[in-house]
Amino acid sequence: MSIEEPLIPVKYTKFKVLPKEAKNPNEIFIFGNVTCQFFFVGDFFTAIVIKNKEITDKYRDYFNFLWKLVK
Repeated sequence: MSIEEPLIPVKYTKFKVLPKEAKNPNEIFIFGNVTCQFFFVGDFFTAIVIKNKEITDKYRDYFNFLWKLVK
């Protein structure tokens, strides 16, 4: 597995990298009852903010599934 960009150490943060085949065009941030999706395509950037506990809980479940899956 190769990483396109080097990981920069961040205090109190752990990183895992999904395989290249799992790459998607967005970053997802989860905090409290809020989910933010950031899309980076070429020079294009946009974000979607979802303030919904049920949706955010599902994204958190999905994150935890991926975290356990990736070594």
